[in-house]
Amino acid sequence: MATIHRPPGISAILTRTATTGLATAFSRGPVPSKKPDLLQYTNTALSRSPVPPKKPDPLESTDTPPYWQRAGLAGPACEFYPPPSALMELPPLASLAFVVSGGLELPAWLVALGGKWGPYCFDAAYCGGHFDTCGRMYTADMFDSNEPGYLERFIRSVMYVASPAFDIERFDDIVRLYGIARPGVRLCVAAPAFAVMPTDLMKPAEQPTPMGRYARVGVYFERATEQLFIRAHGKLSAHVFRTGVDTATKAKFGEDLRGFVRPDGKLARLPVSEETLVGLFEEVSERLQTLFAPHRVLQCSMHGPGWTEAYFPGRRYPNDFVECSKPRADEVPPFYSEVRTFSAGRELYFHTVYQDEAQIRDLYRGKLEKFLIHGLDTGRSADEQIALIAGFVSDMVTAHVFTDANNRVWIQILLNQLLRRCGQSDTILAVPNGFAARVRYDLGAANHPPPGTEAYLDAMRHAVQMIRDGQRYYASLCAQSPCQLANIAPDCWL
Repeated sequence: MATIHRPPGISAILTRTATTGLATAFSRGPVPSKKPDLLQYTNTALSRSPVPPKKPDPLESTDTPPYWQRAGLAGPACEFYPPPSALMELPPLASLAFVVSGGLELPAWLVALGGKWGPYCFDAAYCGGHFDTCGRMYTADMFDSNEPGYLERFIRSVMYVASPAFDIERFDDIVRLYGIARPGVRLCVAAPAFAVMPTDLMKPAEQPTPMGRYARVGVYFERATEQLFIRAHGKLSAHVFRTGVDTATKAKFGEDLRGFVRPDGKLARLPVSEETLVGLFEEVSERLQTLFAPHRVLQCSMHGPGWTEAYFPGRRYPNDFVECSKPRADEVPPFYSEVRTFSAGRELYFHTVYQDEAQIRDLYRGKLEKFLIHGLDTGRSADEQIALIAGFVSDMVTAHVFTDANNRVWIQILLNQLLRRCGQSDTILAVPNGFAARVRYDLGAANHPPPGTEAYLDAMRHAVQMIRDGQRYYASLCAQSPCQLANIAPDCWL
């Protein structure tokens, strides 16, 4: 199951919560509508001291317009673009170790960014607001703790889609792209998976035998002995970890089984795929096949709207956000969906699973035809091209045909590849993780007009404006002289 990632950088911007209060921002729990901001920053670059209560914010008295106004940016979420002068200067991409050692020929549109490539490869709002525990701005390896090698894979993905070997109309090439961008991801198809119940050893006096301990059919795991137990057809079998499984992997398996608390307060446990169990434990393959169908579950991927609230006034969802975000009649319905309520309003979450790979390939061919991708670069205005591209990549994000990296692949890599194919500039969206859901809302609010029509272009006017803003921002980074500031707090430019 994919994890919903809420970038801490934009969390800090959206909530203006101090570093000591970021845990609250991460929780995304309901917040009273009239609860005041916890802390405010001073206007000193490296200071993070709170402004005393009732003291006016120094920013409110300045006569200098914010960066986004000075730059002529006017689309939704444009206020989250960090000015080029506020970005930490990074080493040129061409000088990074994996580029030099691999002899990579970086494309010109990446080289042109010089040391300002962070917003392109990561996230503009993230790079503008992210601070680690030492109070430093983003770095080249800022994601490596959670996803080692992120930057190298991103660069290699960009280079692959720019090569003659890639054709966006071949789904096999899309599969290869995902393999580069996020090794280990899978198509969201029905796969054998099992609910594994974590159980600690009971007192011998209460449960003297293993059979008494595990009276019901199912799969169990004992943390104390690090053994997997399978009960089926009156037989209980015990399985130990394979010899090559390291201590960290064993501990992570046990921790992951704890599950998570759902919005309704109930405990939910993540299913474990048959492939994972076979890879970790000895002699379990045949035993898993003996379990009855009710003890097998579908492995699906859960995904939500990301930070779409940043694209709406006041960072609040409109009242019809959920209604306009529901699946269309011509879409493959999700396994199930649910509505969650947060301080920004109500959000719709999908749990996606497809019957098989053939269904996904048919879906992809349908999206290519629907958004006129084959003839995209001939006989259309620049705005028409942008509208079709935005609709196509956003629809693929929502379709969520892979278990992870969907937003990265479609919104940050393939969106720009299609723009270049049409002879247009690359774009850097202010909040990539949220763009697709905003596009879906706009189209839903307009009753999903057919792509290529005037009504469709009108419904996509906000999306076109957002991409145009990103093109201007990309150009400003390319033109910016080397930055002299080593560190700067985001409140200096918001």
